Amino acid sequence: MSSRPSADPQAVDRELARSLSRVSALPESLLQTLLLKQPTLPPPRGAEILLRQQRVPRPLAEVFPFFAQAENLQHLTPSFLDFRILTPLPIPMAVGTLIDYRIRLRGLPMRWRTRIGAWQPPHRFADQQLSGPYRVWWHEHLFAEHDGGTLITDRVVYKAPFSFITHPFLVRRELARIFDYRTQVISDRFGTAAPPVAR
Repeated sequence: MSSRPSADPQAVDRELARSLSRVSALPESLLQTLLLKQPTLPPPRGAEILLRQQRVPRPLAEVFPFFAQAENLQHLTPSFLDFRILTPLPIPMAVGTLIDYRIRLRGLPMRWRTRIGAWQPPHRFADQQLSGPYRVWWHEHLFAEHDGGTLITDRVVYKAPFSFITHPFLVRRELARIFDYRTQVISDRFGTAAPPVAR
């Protein structure tokens, strides 16, 4: 069973909030407030963290609604996973929403159930695996207005079965491939932000 975030509102990890603020461009004070209301998942022992960022030249008000629609997850997932949402669409998103999927992992069909563990539009939401291929899976999505566009940050805390064996050879490479595909789809949809001008 996956670890759950603490429900104690005093248990906010200030260093984690500070770290998330640095990578996401969200003000630390805003993140503190968000995490007090709906905590994140501190990495359990042995867990890995995948961090990806992407800036697109479109406003937050346009970008967040795309990610808020669960059916768009299918567009963001590469075909080799044969990803299908089993929960009837449309899915109203809120804390506690359960979403069932079917995937094909290394050729093996598998069910995956996630729960929305945080829902704070337009800046943050998180999905947590309840059953599926990982021992721990907490995918934090963060969105911030940045340089006239939107900075999208994905922070995934995960732990695979037998991770000390599988991680170096399979899991890290597989997740990189999945998120590379996701980055390309997002660029195709929203464009690619120009790099900052050197001063």
